[in-house]
Amino acid sequence: MDEARLEKLQEEIDPRYGELLMYWTMEEYEAYQRSGLWYAIFAVVGIGLILYAILAANYIFAVFLVLAGIFMLWQHMRAPDQIPIVILSAGMAIGNHFHAWDDVKDFAIAYDPPEVRKLYVDFIKDRDPYVSITLPEDMNPNELRALMLEYAKENPKRREESLTDYVRRLYKL
Repeated sequence: MDEARLEKLQEEIDPRYGELLMYWTMEEYEAYQRSGLWYAIFAVVGIGLILYAILAANYIFAVFLVLAGIFMLWQHMRAPDQIPIVILSAGMAIGNHFHAWDDVKDFAIAYDPPEVRKLYVDFIKDRDPYVSITLPEDMNPNELRALMLEYAKENPKRREESLTDYVRRLYKL
């Protein structure tokens, strides 16, 4: 990002959040290109599961499947929003949510381009689940890692993408 843009962002940030160190945006969700075959398989499996749920008298599961299908179609109809990721000296902001460095338990970077470029951040509080953040293609993950090591602990055991991210990518969900 150019210096003028960084200076403008720094002026917009409340001083109590510290100095702006790094900034990028990510899509709200991955917008996959799906073929007609994908939609056909999705419809057949979905209808099959709904019929099974009705025959098994599991109506709550049937309603859940219908709602999940509607949600996926609705999501496909709109473009994903851009979520700003801001690394500051006092913490990090993910969209409109600020997390102080004291609230961060650890972080990990899974990097195997072009498919896997993720920053995982885990929080101390159980009510805050870990967050999966997509890194831009042009970002050097070593610079991000060095920067975050100044403020948070790294989880050396997590080097691969999460199972959830893998399944989403594999099945284009």
